[in-house]
Amino acid sequence: MTQDIFLLIEHIQGQVSDISYIMAAAARDLAKNEGCGVVGILFGSGAEGLKESIAVDKVIYCDHPALAEFSSDAYKRTLISLLGEYSPRAILFGNTTLGADVSSSLASHQKFPIISSCIKISDSGSIISQICGGKIMVDSQLADKTTLITVNPGGYKPEEGQSSSPAETITFSAPNEFDRNDLFIEEMEHFINVINGQEEPVCSLDDGIKALELSVQAKVKGAR
Repeated sequence: MTQDIFLLIEHIQGQVSDISYIMAAAARDLAKNEGCGVVGILFGSGAEGLKESIAVDKVIYCDHPALAEFSSDAYKRTLISLLGEYSPRAILFGNTTLGADVSSSLASHQKFPIISSCIKISDSGSIISQICGGKIMVDSQLADKTTLITVNPGGYKPEEGQSSSPAETITFSAPNEFDRNDLFIEEMEHFINVINGQEEPVCSLDDGIKALELSVQAKVKGAR
């Protein structure tokens, strides 16, 4: 699966998010031009069944209690471990709170180039991004190394990335000594280092507000 197009499958409360299907459609267009396959990355706990409806060739699934709910540190550590075994041509993330958080952190840690706000893949394989509130369209190409791409909704319909044929599953083990409490300790150490001016914050204030809004929306929907 080296040099395939990967995408991080987002899900909430047992449902695959529409942005994941949109990413799958974009990934398939990009893979056609690159002559490779499409691989979904799925993290969770007892969530393997979520792969059944997404149009990818294979799914790398990592099951761990610490991945039952989204955690930026847990996702980042697992992705870094996974990238020790695979070298994808590109990794697609939703341009969501989750996707922006993980992709920016991964780009900083791994020194990967990142292309933001992709709306469509052209027939020639160019990555078309919509920036400045949609007023400017920019064409980009994949870099020579693994490239991260955040994808906006609007260029593809969710049904374009859906499939009735379940993908092959490849299991992946979480990093050694992967304990949820370790993640909280790392977060606190990062917080203290930011306060002391030793590190830049991984998430901005706007990112925090968006994450809170997403959590509130999930709580409201769960109460219905």
